Amino acid sequence: MKSHLIALVLAVSVPAIARAVAPVRAGIVVLDATQFLGELPDGDTAANGRPGGGGGRRGAAATTPARPLPTYTFENFAMNLLAPTPFGAKANLPQAGNWYLYVRSRSLTDGSSFKVSVGDKLSSVVFGDAPAGAFQSGGSFTLPAGPLKVTLTDIHPGCAFDVVLLSRKADLKESDLAPLEYPEDIVLLKEYPLPVAIEGVKFGDLNGDGKTDLVVLTPNYSTYAFDNSGKELWHAEAPLAGSPERTQFEAPGVVWDFDHDGKAEVIAWRMIDGKEYITMADGATGDIKHKVEWPTQPLPHVYNNFRTAIAKLHPGYPDSLIVYTDSGGTVSVNAYGPTLNLLWSYSHPRLKDYHGHYIYPVDINGDGIDEVYVSHVMLDAHGKEVWNNYGLFPDNHDHVDSARFIDLNGDGKLELIAGQSDVGTTMYDATTGKLLWQRFANHNQKIEGGNYRADIPGQVVVASSRFYVGGLGALLRWYDPKGNRIDIWPNNPIPGNPNFAKGDFKGDGKNVLFWQRFRIESDGTGTIAFPDEVFHMFDFMGTGNDQAITVGRNGMVRVYGFKDAKPNPSAEKTDPVYRAHSISNHTHY
Repeated sequence: MKSHLIALVLAVSVPAIARAVAPVRAGIVVLDATQFLGELPDGDTAANGRPGGGGGRRGAAATTPARPLPTYTFENFAMNLLAPTPFGAKANLPQAGNWYLYVRSRSLTDGSSFKVSVGDKLSSVVFGDAPAGAFQSGGSFTLPAGPLKVTLTDIHPGCAFDVVLLSRKADLKESDLAPLEYPEDIVLLKEYPLPVAIEGVKFGDLNGDGKTDLVVLTPNYSTYAFDNSGKELWHAEAPLAGSPERTQFEAPGVVWDFDHDGKAEVIAWRMIDGKEYITMADGATGDIKHKVEWPTQPLPHVYNNFRTAIAKLHPGYPDSLIVYTDSGGTVSVNAYGPTLNLLWSYSHPRLKDYHGHYIYPVDINGDGIDEVYVSHVMLDAHGKEVWNNYGLFPDNHDHVDSARFIDLNGDGKLELIAGQSDVGTTMYDATTGKLLWQRFANHNQKIEGGNYRADIPGQVVVASSRFYVGGLGALLRWYDPKGNRIDIWPNNPIPGNPNFAKGDFKGDGKNVLFWQRFRIESDGTGTIAFPDEVFHMFDFMGTGNDQAITVGRNGMVRVYGFKDAKPNPSAEKTDPVYRAHSISNHTHY
């Protein structure tokens, strides 16, 4: 990952699409702040939290008010109005008649305010001028049924809002807002308030009861195991010698049933007698079953990229462990058997991050055996090079941040789509490494592909395009299988470095895509779905369909399902290779 500024030219072939029409809840048209993202002007910012918080975007720097922040923000998302440019969102009134306008807003700086136009009618009420924040009525409007535009206008910069509503009620109160948050068709199934700092969470059946348990990896590489009820089973505390927070985005570890006895083991980093080890622990007790020294430089050293994944390197059950180690200088990929017996080792002298941030076991030729991909090289099941593109990309800043393997063009062969840092979005022939196309995508950090658009036939590629100006931010860039640009959303970046997650959320056999806190709709826009960012997606509940898992900064892990999901058991969901690749080998990238 580069720390210097990225070129901020938005190269798109068509204008960015606007957000879909606002939902109607209990007769109330709800335009949360995210409804306005499709027209967000340069200079304005989205605050993934309370108003005033900054985020990555083009334009002015973030404005953080000195005055106290509000205790409540609708859907924990706000828009900071830092530019005078009017912008709006679409609504659709279910019936004609008198509709009452309500706005929740606050002032960030003295002298700030804005007005709201409903269709062609301008409210006489001024919003955004209350330092402590206010939920205000904007008066009534006689409106016809059908579509209309709601526009924020006459903006005096330095204010924020989080929701605009149109209601038939003349007495709507701020206390009525909470039931209107988030989609009605997404329901909370499980909640785990875990009393530990979360760097990552791994999942599997630790005690053999048939339920999904959780293993938390902390920023200093400590390991905490919890059963399905949230009860702690055991923990292994990492020593604080060296760096108390070793991670850059992910701590190494994986949960997998290596001996195929119905109870998963836990692979994690541990320090024992002053040495670093890969350990395989009993999932229920934490007792070490096997250990081997971690293949890295002698201490002290940095922990750029320490990663683990499960692979099928021989016929039968997948029971091999791949360990990727990057301390800078020499990068290594090592393969181990089910008792941590070394199978092979591959190393390459390169600078930090040259080989990216993760390892991807994948069967690229359909023989039932995994190859192992890492940034610029594909290795076979014996650790020998299948192909590399070292000559094409010699610089360590041109590494692949995120990779997915998918048959995009329907020819029965896998393509490799990659978020390749400043190189952009790229697609390769997975079997040969031939570069098929490359497109600008700012700093492309995350990537996904699949059938996600109703307006585009077949599969598409979607990139999480990252910006560095004014803090981290990202937006979505869409491409067809030939690399043609489709559009972007939102119009300007939202804060953070968002994750993708996808799965059979409804139980209809079709994948639903989530990004950051948004469910991505069939027009390529997003509906805010969760209080926290999506982290993973798989069949946590054992119903056959998939659930979305979010992780909050406060140690909260939540599991969400589709309200009317249909159980959809399939042989694929129980297949060990599927479970290894799709559940255990989960990565932030």
